[in-house]
Amino acid sequence: MEQNAAVNIKIQDVYEASPIEGMMPSSQPDEFIVVPWGEAANKDIIIFVEMHALINIYRHAKSSPQKEVGGFLVGYPMREQETVFVLITDATHAQHAHSMGEALSFTHQTWKMLDCQMSERFSDKYVVGWYHTHPGLGLFMSHYDTFIHNNFFSLPWQLALVVDPATENHMFFQKKNNRLAESGYYFYTKKNQENAASLKKMIDRLTIAQKRERSGRYKRYSMAV
Repeated sequence: MEQNAAVNIKIQDVYEASPIEGMMPSSQPDEFIVVPWGEAANKDIIIFVEMHALINIYRHAKSSPQKEVGGFLVGYPMREQETVFVLITDATHAQHAHSMGEALSFTHQTWKMLDCQMSERFSDKYVVGWYHTHPGLGLFMSHYDTFIHNNFFSLPWQLALVVDPATENHMFFQKKNNRLAESGYYFYTKKNQENAASLKKMIDRLTIAQKRERSGRYKRYSMAV
């Protein structure tokens, strides 16, 4: 925890922004395929995650089946009329992070590298949250995870994503009534035949992953398509 507490640069200070005007992917059916997952509706902030961004996160998660890894969610906080939503378009690894047993520590060098990536690769986008893995532990936010989120990702539209590479399942968390709560969301991707087939494959695998988690059977089944 010391390395996180010592960081002077806070993500909410560097990348603070108010939601910008735009259209939800679900409002553009001719351009995007949109599929709900979990209880996606009636949330304070609606989450849209681009399919390929989530696939890249799973590839990172499965590269380290024993130790926690993590990274940052990149995209836009947006508003369509009175509805606030988050568009997750990309994800980037947390470099120089330390895995300490069942906890992940972001170092000062991690934040410096993130600042470089945001300037060089995502200059028009924002850090809309973070992700980390719980290998074989399940989908929850520990006290330490909550500490990281509250201190470094405290803007209302910043999210947390937990991935368990053992079950190959995941869960988004967002602030609600000042507490982190599980949240459904929407997949979205550009509308074409190839993406439609990939999205169906992802949904099928997630359905299997949910059943596997409930049964406790952690049979390997790759999400990295």
